Parts: sequence; C-alpha cells; structure tokens
Amino acid sequence: LSVTGVAGGTPPYYYNWTGPGGFTSTSSSISNRPAGTYYVTVTDALGKCIWTDNATIYNAPPINPTASSNSPICAGSTLNLSSSSSTGLSYSWSGPGGWTSNLQNPSRPSATTAMSGTYTVTVTDTYGCTASASTAVTVNPNPSNDNCANAIIIGALPYNSGAMNNNCATNDVPASTTSCGSHFNNVWFRVTGTGNRMQASTCNNANFDTEIHIYTGNCGSLTEIACNDDTGGCSSNTSIVEWCSTSGTTYYISVGAYGSSGFGNYTLTVIDLPLGVPTGVSASPNPICAGQSTTLSGTIGTNGNGINWYTGSCGGTLVGSGTSINVSPASTTTYYAQTTGVCGNVSACATVTV
Repeated sequence: LSVTGVAGGTPPYYYNWTGPGGFTSTSSSISNRPAGTYYVTVTDALGKCIWTDNATIYNAPPINPTASSNSPICAGSTLNLSSSSSTGLSYSWSGPGGWTSNLQNPSRPSATTAMSGTYTVTVTDTYGCTASASTAVTVNPNPSNDNCANAIIIGALPYNSGAMNNNCATNDVPASTTSCGSHFNNVWFRVTGTGNRMQASTCNNANFDTEIHIYTGNCGSLTEIACNDDTGGCSSNTSIVEWCSTSGTTYYISVGAYGSSGFGNYTLTVIDLPLGVPTGVSASPNPICAGQSTTLSGTIGTNGNGINWYTGSCGGTLVGSGTSINVSPASTTTYYAQTTGVCGNVSACATVTV
C-alpha cells in the first residue's frame, strides 16, 4: 500500500500507518501485510494540514482452476475443452498454433493432428488474482487406408498386412447386397484377381468382431460380391471370406467392425487358392488285352472338388468324371486327369497310358 501524489501544505510530509495486530509504520508505503484494514495519516511540517485515508487487503479464497478435455480424439472430430473454478470470473485459453479463446468451455471442430499439444487456461477471480491449469491433448490420425481411394495395393500373394488397426477409421461403406449387412469403421485393400478362388482372412488375427466385404467396380460405384461376418473356429468373431476371381479384375477388400464401436488391432491375410494337379493317377490293371477294361483313379488336387478325365489332350475329349472311372480302350491310349474347382477353373493335367 502506498501514498502518492502528496501536495499542498508545507513539506516535508510525515506518514503514520496503523493496522491489524498493533501494526505501525512511518513510511510512505508498506508491503507484505496480512489481510485487514490499514489507516494512514499524512501531516505537513507545520502540523496544520492533515490528510487521512484507509485501504483494505482481502484474503481472497484460492482459485483452484482445473483443465480437461475429451482427448484422445480422432482427426475430424470435435475437441472439447473444459475448465472449472469455485471463484473464477473470467477464463483465457491458449494452445498449439497460437490458438486462443476466452470461453470457459471452448470447442475446436474438425480437429487435426496439428491441434495436439498442451492447452493452458488462466482463470481470473473477482479480486484480479490469477491461476493457471493445463491439459494435454492428443488428436490421433485416421488410418492411411481409411477410404476406398487410398486402398492399400496388394502385390504378390500370399499377402500378410502385419499388425494394423482401424482406430479412428470412418464409415466409408457402400450399400450391402449380402446377408452380412453393414459394417463400420472400415479400412480398404485392393488386389488383382488370379482366375482362381481367393481368400481374405482375419481369422484368429483380430481383437474385435470383424467383417470382411469384397467388391468389384470403382470407388464410388462398387458392387459387393461376397462377405463374411463370423467364421466357425475363429476366435473373437473374426472372419474368412472366399470368392471366385476373374484374372485381371480388381477387387476391393473392406475390413470393418460388426458394431459401430468396433475398433482394435487386426492382421489381414490374402491368398490365392490355385488348383493342384491330380495325384496318384494310375490304371489298374495295366497293361490289359484288347476288349478288357481297366479302372482309372486319382486323388483330387489341392483346392479342387473333382477330376475330369480326357483323351486326345488335356481338356480334349471328356470320357468321365470322378476319382475313379472304368474305361475299355480299343488300343493303347493316354488319359489326362484334370482337377476341377468350384469356380469353374481347372488345373493342369496328370497322365497315365493304358
């Protein structure tokens, strides 16, 4: 507390302060005093001019500010900041990139990762006292393959994505045309058809309930051709989907969650399922005499569902189907065994000569 601007009367001037607890002082200013009312008398050299006044020091209650937010959040969502104080009168926020606000509970819509950092609020009470509090904010990025246009391109098969997550993925989901229904928080991959049956899987490789949907067409105009929600024998309601591919056709693979709150880690595998050549192809008995018959037999090749038998060439004249057929050639004949698949595809041939 200070007395300033004294004029009039006859200098010099004399000061007399009194206050709580018997306090006295003859200085023109006093400091570091406890709360209470202080009285001052100023007298000139002749003792004829006298001026009196008083001032009160208040023991202001603590401000105790708090700062918090809805962090962590995803890029594109709204950052909500909040502050409280039992004695706060005004609030002043500052944050990354020079951002400021005088609202008690401000928001920042369409958040970006650049908005991550420390946010500080300074609270001023009715006495002009200030106190500050801070909160750390994290804005997580969306996955790089969050939308169809940024689908990860799968090259050589078999493919393994390694550990990934769909955290902060948005809902970029075309209309469903299968029994799986819609899915959420999806990410995208792109693969070229081989002409064989193909498989995409998160089986036992995700910690949330996954769905996999397969599409053809172009981003913005996709047609769903296959999907899977849950596959028996796969943990955590993970998925396996297979489809018949056309060689050279582009297929879009969408990996998402069954529910709108489904986020987590996953690994996607994509494999080609080519047909193996029939094995153990034989004729019994062999050789035979003219007019006799023999049994052709073989084991279906990998990923196949049957065997076709031909003469003349591989895929030439069909003489029968199955893992075992009887034939009665009129002369020495070479038979070609070819594995067939559910997609209408076929393998190379194994041969036996009778």
